[in-house]
Amino acid sequence: MNVVDRNMSFSLIAIIGIAILTGCGTGLTHDAIGEPRVEHIIREHVTSGSPTLSLIPHDDELGWTLSVTQPHTETRVIQEAQDWETTRYVWFPPSIVLGLIQCPIGLLFSTITFDMLGADARDYGCQRLLMREPVEGTVRTTTQRDKREEIVESIQPLRGGEVVFGWPHTSLPSIRINLDQHGQASLRLSHVLGQMSQEEMSNIIINGDEPLLEISQRGALLVSQKLPMTQKQLSRANKEAMDPLPVERFPDRIILTIKTPDAALQGILEDWVLRRGWCLAAGSARQTQIVDELREQYSGRVSEAELIPLGKWSPPSMVMEATLHNDLHSRRLTLRVVDIDAGETLGTATASGPTEEFLALVKQATVEMEYLFRHAPRGCRG
Repeated sequence: MNVVDRNMSFSLIAIIGIAILTGCGTGLTHDAIGEPRVEHIIREHVTSGSPTLSLIPHDDELGWTLSVTQPHTETRVIQEAQDWETTRYVWFPPSIVLGLIQCPIGLLFSTITFDMLGADARDYGCQRLLMREPVEGTVRTTTQRDKREEIVESIQPLRGGEVVFGWPHTSLPSIRINLDQHGQASLRLSHVLGQMSQEEMSNIIINGDEPLLEISQRGALLVSQKLPMTQKQLSRANKEAMDPLPVERFPDRIILTIKTPDAALQGILEDWVLRRGWCLAAGSARQTQIVDELREQYSGRVSEAELIPLGKWSPPSMVMEATLHNDLHSRRLTLRVVDIDAGETLGTATASGPTEEFLALVKQATVEMEYLFRHAPRGCRG
């Protein structure tokens, strides 16, 4: 028994000695990183009421700037957050040897340099002086406190909305305008009346019908409001729609592109633009022809004296949108020219007629458009 007790005593002493020499037990230290900060987190953002439509008349009273706003309610969570760095230490008695060197040196350098140098040596060295050996690696955590909620109500512009302007209970075409990111859009009476025939415009002026403004978003109707106007406004807008545009209304570089789903109409309008003397940003079909011609001319089979200049690649400055509306017995063609840089409609021409008289319809619309753009500079500039 004495031998067994003696062996157990030696084993216990050996275990304690190894623990003392190699270290046992662990500890954690938490150090704050920077100062506490206040966080604002949006938990919920919803619309809380019906949109409001404001009409700001232009100086000449022949147009309006439409502004659509909508009330919103926002629930915010406000909290104080603090970042922490957690370091793990192991109790290791031999660390005191390094601590006797690192801790005083770190304290001296960090004091002299105001923590610019020696801060790490001070922190780790003084921990080693306490026989605590740092384990490699740290863990970052964030804690929150003082949470509270607040509800903020605001008026914000309606984004992604669409304005539909038209005369209800008639066969007249409706005008669609997209609201910009500020919830605004510009509406000119002359651009609206320009999409009607002369007979339709006369009926509107004589009858004094009031148009309807509808604001929708993602297909849902939000606002419906009549737009009162006088016969004097309609007559002046009709005259503006019919008068040629002044030269200052046109962009510096007249390069037109045609946008229409009808391939035959695309070709006819491109030919008309070229005869008019404007530069044309050709459509895909004509671009293919130009590329084929370029390959032929520069293939070596054509002499330099016979080369034909085919122009250069340039971005368009104006776009002409051509739309066709068909019903049972008639067809309506609308040409609308937009300044791309300004995002402004420069002019609109409309022609109506029997379905079978397609070419006559195109000629009527282009003649009217040519009159409106009579003062536009010919050729490319810039």
